Amino acid sequence: MDTNFNDVISSVRFTLKKSSTLSTVIPKLREFLQKSNIRTVYIRSAQKADFVLKTARLLGNDFIIVLECDASGYKDLQKMLVEEDKNIALLPTYDIGGSITELKKITGLLPSTKTATRIFIKNDDKIRDKKKITKIFDNVMKVLGEKNVNFLWDCGFVLCSFSETQLGYFVQKGSDLTSWCPSFVNIDTNLDVRICDKLKQKDSITPNETLMKTIGTFGMALMPYNSMGVLKECISCPYIKKRACSGGCRAEIIKSFR
Repeated sequence: MDTNFNDVISSVRFTLKKSSTLSTVIPKLREFLQKSNIRTVYIRSAQKADFVLKTARLLGNDFIIVLECDASGYKDLQKMLVEEDKNIALLPTYDIGGSITELKKITGLLPSTKTATRIFIKNDDKIRDKKKITKIFDNVMKVLGEKNVNFLWDCGFVLCSFSETQLGYFVQKGSDLTSWCPSFVNIDTNLDVRICDKLKQKDSITPNETLMKTIGTFGMALMPYNSMGVLKECISCPYIKKRACSGGCRAEIIKSFR
């Protein structure tokens, strides 16, 4: 499957909420995605698994559809998928601010395959303490062990938060830590478009518009902050100057100036 998480041009995330107008929203969304040459749609939702899967099926077979889910959602969706859902994949998610028990539940549900299984790593609690992050990932590595699992990364992780052993583990598993903002386009149920769901800046889908305008506007907004980071030591970090590290979540950097 072509599910390049960091490919802004070919991927979007649809943030799904319960909506009585979904039957009219989906055709507009489908048309927008096709005009923008989108290949992959990630769906994030707190709704029940059957509603999420119904929405994915409404989008049709023209896209690869990836459903982000916690352990409970993953378990339910596994039971609901049928042979005709070949274009639908499940992406279990783990928030590092949650308990290690949640990760154990996810790991226990993963299939044993030669192809690596992916887990989406989030940091919704915005944990910035590097020692704490290092300790969390020591536990993550213990849970996963030799399992054939690699990570997809949410934005905001800083390279210096990890030990050399951990970075080596990520590479070994095919999980190179891309510290630059993945920031692929977020579309909500009202068809508002955000490049970054942590910032308020948004556009609405219009009949003849593609993603390029929104992407360009967002890029210009980020430009003044490209040499900054969220940590004090980012000021003198050579990796930021060499653009080897982003210095963390761009939205958090921008908010610190407001």
